Amino acid sequence: MARAGFLLASSCLAACSALGRTDARRPVRPARFPAESGRVAYRATAPGRHGTAILTWMGWGDRFRYEARYRMEGEKSQPFSWSYWCLGRGSELFLRSTQRGPEIVRMRLPREAPGLAVLTLTVVPVPPDVGTAAGTGMILDRACRIRTIPRARLWIHEGLPMRIELQRPDSPVSSLEAVGINLSHRPKSETFELPRGVKIVDSKVPGLAPKAGRE
Repeated sequence: MARAGFLLASSCLAACSALGRTDARRPVRPARFPAESGRVAYRATAPGRHGTAILTWMGWGDRFRYEARYRMEGEKSQPFSWSYWCLGRGSELFLRSTQRGPEIVRMRLPREAPGLAVLTLTVVPVPPDVGTAAGTGMILDRACRIRTIPRARLWIHEGLPMRIELQRPDSPVSSLEAVGINLSHRPKSETFELPRGVKIVDSKVPGLAPKAGRE
C-alpha cells in the first residue's frame, strides 16, 4: 500500500513536469489569489480514488498550504487511504506524503510560470491569460474564466482555480472542484512552517528540481 501511494505521487510529478514545460513557453503575467488570505475546501474525484482537499494561504498566495486525503479503490488491491500536504513558500514547494514517513520532497515552484508544473499536486495562483480561452462559468456564485492548457481545463476566479479537470490518454477525467470558500479566513503564520525533525530531499524530476546552491 505504501508503495502504491509513492508510485502515484511519482506519476503525478512526471505529469506535472510535462505540463509545466508546455506552459512555460509563453510569457504570463504574475498571478495571485483574490484575497490577502483565505481558505477553500475542494472535492476530488478520479479513476479509482476520491477525496477532499483544503487550501489555505496568506500574502496573496506567496505562502500556502494544501492538504489532500484520498481513498484508493483499486480493482486488484484492497481499498486504503492516502494523504499528503504541500507547502508553498516563495519559489519553493515542499511535499510530504504519509507514505514517506518524516521525509519531505523539495521542488522548485517557478513564479514566472505560476506553478502550473505542480498542477496535479496542488492549487496555485494562476494568471488570467494562461492557455486558451474556453468561455466562462459560475462556481459557488463566483464568476470564472475557463481556460484550457494541454490535458487540462481550468475554471479561474481572480487567480484562484475553482475547478480543475485533468485528462490523461485512455483515462476518464479527474477533477477537483471548490465546495466552500472563505476569503475572510486569517490563518496563523505557523500554518506555513515546516515541522521539525524532518529529512528534506530534493526532487530529481526535470523542471521541478530546486536550483543548485540551496541549503
